[in-house]
Amino acid sequence: MVAVAHQLAEGAILGNLLAGAGLPYLVQTRGVVQYPLPSSGLDLQLVLVPAHCLAEAQGLLDAGQRGELEVRCDEVEEEA
Repeated sequence: MVAVAHQLAEGAILGNLLAGAGLPYLVQTRGVVQYPLPSSGLDLQLVLVPAHCLAEAQGLLDAGQRGELEVRCDEVEEEA
């Protein structure tokens, strides 16, 4: 496990950050989920990576916490 998120969206953001770096990941929900309110605050999103990717994934997430990651939108096309 590389991170714990308290909201579904936060888990998705962390997972996409890892995917953008080419790292495999899985976001797994643990805890109580109340239908129809998935963000009840009683569940956790566990962000998992394979053991051989753990150090690289942790370094990437740590850099994000320190504000050292650059977000680039090179591939985004602007609408005319």
